[in-house]
Parts: sequence; structure tokens; C-alpha cells
Amino acid sequence: MEPAMTAIISAAVTLAVTVIAIKVERVLSFVSPDIHKPHKPRVPKSVGWAIYPGILAGVLISGGATNYLLPHLVAIGIAALIGFLDDIWSVSPIAKVLLFILPALPVIVAGAYIPRIYVPVLGVLRVTIVYPVAVLIGYTVSANAFNMADTHNGIVPSIALIVLSAAALGSVLLKGCEPLLGYEVFLISSLAALATYLPFNFYPAKAFNGNSGSHMIGALIVSAAILARREYLIVMMLSPLIINGFSILASIRGLKQKERIERPVVVKGGLLFPSRNIRSPVTLVQLFLLSRPLTERSVITYYLILIGMSVTLSFVLYYLLSTLAM
Repeated sequence: MEPAMTAIISAAVTLAVTVIAIKVERVLSFVSPDIHKPHKPRVPKSVGWAIYPGILAGVLISGGATNYLLPHLVAIGIAALIGFLDDIWSVSPIAKVLLFILPALPVIVAGAYIPRIYVPVLGVLRVTIVYPVAVLIGYTVSANAFNMADTHNGIVPSIALIVLSAAALGSVLLKGCEPLLGYEVFLISSLAALATYLPFNFYPAKAFNGNSGSHMIGALIVSAAILARREYLIVMMLSPLIINGFSILASIRGLKQKERIERPVVVKGGLLFPSRNIRSPVTLVQLFLLSRPLTERSVITYYLILIGMSVTLSFVLYYLLSTLAM
């Protein structure tokens, strides 16, 4: 099937499921207040999972499913399910870390990867024993890093779109291993689904991602890295999110439920100020606010500029280092 048709199918399914999910969650009062808005509107709280049916439809209807790709679709679905259960029952932080070993298992058991990675300067490295361990760690770290970055409207799906687009460009323009069979249709379906969903989550949000969406997108990025075989590049591009996650964990001294963590920002008169509470976590958003208070829209803009800079610098550095490879 033509790439355009794959994108249309993925977008259409995502749009339909998103609209239905918003209506159903409103009827069921499955909503949360948007605390960064002065009037705190109540918004459907777990709609991000709607991206997954769009990706699934795009891949399956186009006939692009391969033995490499199917385990990754299962992995992403498991991450969305864990996140949705967390939205309903609030899973404990330790249990959630352990549960996020599960998305990696289909990928590892099916061998849906090639344990050779390209590292600039060093070239292609064979990491047969280390790679499965890295996959286990990767799904857990990425799922939770995206979840911790999901603080303001539209940030998480926007980051995913930027990183996936840069990785796609990198798979064409930069040195590295050949992508796995099925990567192209996976990429097209993912970009179409994310782009269709983003307007619903972007400022001012009509739908929240919920843990179902943020965890699922984190798993999606790991699968994209494995399928594109641009693991090193994507880790470089996501360094702000990884730093943000570890900064939060270090400042709150361990794993805690999101509801029990002091908020890092305070809203006054439509502006966001950094919290002065010593128990609040140190986050990227809090650092943006140290010089002066900002509107939520400005915070979102700063965040995406930072990600854009990280992606651009990673792309350039990767290219320069790869020219030194033997």
C-alpha cells in the first residue's frame, strides 16, 4: 500500500478514536482539572492511548506488519495498558517500574532487534549480551521519562513528533545500520497518528494524555530507536528528558506517586512561578521560571525550543563524529 494511504488510515482511526474517547470520558466524568489555567477547566484525563489504534490500523491494514514489527506493536500496547490501569487505580511507583519490564519482553523473546549498534567514531559494535539488558532498561527509562515530562499541554506528543522526524531524517542522511524491515510503515503510521492527536492535547488542551498516553509514547520512541537502528542518536536527542527525570528522582529522593509530590510551579494571576517549597522537585520547567514568571504558553514554547536545540545539536554532533569513524 502507498505510504500516503497508510498515513490516511492511521490519521482517520486516530481521529475517530480520540473524539469518541473524549466524549465517553466526559460522560463518565473521567476528567482532571487543568491546574495551570486560572479557571481550572476539567479535561478528559486519559486520551493519549487513542494514538495506538491509529498506529495499529495503519500498520495492519497496509500489510506492513513484519516479524520484527509485530512484537514492537505488542510492546507499545502493553505500555498503554499499564498506563491506563495507572490512570484508574494509581499503581505504586515501585510496581510501575517493575511492570515496565513487560513491554520489553515481547521484543526480547521474539528477537525483534539486531544486537549491533552504530556508535560514531567506534563504528558498528556487536553487543549480543548487553543489548537485551539495554532494551529492558530502555523501555522503563523512556516510559517514565516521558511521563515525568508530561506537565504541560502538548509537550509529550510534540517531542515525539520532533524526535521521530529527526530519526527518520537521520536514517537517510547519517551513517548507521540499515533499519529493520517494517520500520518505514511503522514510522509513517506513528507520525500520522501523533500529528492527528496533537491538536487535541496542545494548548489549550481538550484532552490529556494521561499515563496511558505518556507511557505509551515513551515505549513508542524506544521501539522506533530499535527499528530505525539509530539507538545512539535517539538517546542523544532525548538527553533533556533523561536529565529531567533523574533530576526529579534525585530531588524527591526516590520513587513516589505523582499525587504525593509537591508541585514544582505555582500559578498566580495566569503566570507560573517556581515553587519555593524545598520538597518540590527540580524540573526543567522550574528552571525556565527562575529568571522571571512565564505564561503556560511561554513555558511550552521554551520547552520545545530546548528539545529542538537538543535534536539539532545531537544531529550535527553525530554527523561530525561519524566522519571520524574508521
